[in-house]
Amino acid sequence: MQRCRSERGRRDFTTGFTAAGPNVFLHCTAREALDWSGPAESWASGVLYDNVVIRGNALRLLNRGVDGQGAGWAGGQFAPLEL
Repeated sequence: MQRCRSERGRRDFTTGFTAAGPNVFLHCTAREALDWSGPAESWASGVLYDNVVIRGNALRLLNRGVDGQGAGWAGGQFAPLEL
């Protein structure tokens, strides 16, 4: 995804269940984000966030542990970059 824009969105730059990489979000902006961005559900891999701005929320790369489906890590091999 390149040069994406979003306003008042929920999980604007998100990958789904076991999304195989490579996936890239490049030069994207979210304004007044209503929820976090990042991998949802479980184990997306190979995602690059390059020059992504999320105003109003954040990029979350986390271990979900037993939340939801008990998915553990939501993703692996992620690279958030900032210019």
